[in-house]
Amino acid sequence: MANFYDNWLGMWEKSESEKRLARKGIHEEELDWIETRQDSRSALVVAPETGFRTWGTVTMVSEIEPGCHSGTHKHGEESILIISGSGYSVIDDVRYDWKRHSLISIPFGSVHQHFNTGSEVARYLSVLT
Repeated sequence: MANFYDNWLGMWEKSESEKRLARKGIHEEELDWIETRQDSRSALVVAPETGFRTWGTVTMVSEIEPGCHSGTHKHGEESILIISGSGYSVIDDVRYDWKRHSLISIPFGSVHQHFNTGSEVARYLSVLT
């Protein structure tokens, strides 16, 4: 009969097996875009739901239409790479302006909101834990 310690040790082997079988790449045409309360639309990129084996991280791509903004929200740690567009984010009541190729780091549990002030769709890649 296995005990908790044996189960912990077995988790690594099980994870390695799952990782070998998991997806390693995805193309944009495979993304399942949905409208969300936070963005104009979002799609999971690297996540268990898309066939990848992760240890709790999720990678998403999201878009905000010109003149629009996300809702105010908070969650785990997040890193955002701006792919296109310009605007700003308010993180814990401090404004941070961004444009194409900007990187934003949002600490765990910080209240934040994103605003698209430009004339094109703001698209960003987000890695969340």
